[in-house]
Amino acid sequence: FDGKAWSDPRPAVAQYGSPTSATTLADKEVCFVFNGKVWRLDGEKWVEDSPPDKGAWYLAVSGKTLVCIGRRQAEEGGKKGAELWTSRRASGGAWSAPEVFAKEELPAGREGQLSLIAPQFAPEGFVPVAWTLQGKAQWIRVLRIPVEQPKH
Repeated sequence: FDGKAWSDPRPAVAQYGSPTSATTLADKEVCFVFNGKVWRLDGEKWVEDSPPDKGAWYLAVSGKTLVCIGRRQAEEGGKKGAELWTSRRASGGAWSAPEVFAKEELPAGREGQLSLIAPQFAPEGFVPVAWTLQGKAQWIRVLRIPVEQPKH
């Protein structure tokens, strides 16, 4: 979109899978998550721009900061589960080191059935995130991920 007319759709990534999240940062920075990786439009081409951990899942913007929320398989004491992590970056900057914000024990065979949601755009200072186990879970957890804004 050039401000006047829509552009024609064009391929971004030549792989099978489904995008899980997309957002914009600082007017022109367009990003999406596909197969656990973050992709960013760099001029006319898409380039991988993922945090330094595997399993990107969701993107949100808080002020001038892009927040990636991810998940990875975890095992502790013989029990399988998932770790939910976050990484942040200011427009044009580098990703922060991932920080684990929650660990969930998951029943056998349901490791991939954790469901998470966050808003595409959040207030300055935090991103709210909610998650649950799909199916018969009788709980939902909600957390505010703090987001420090870049100093200019």
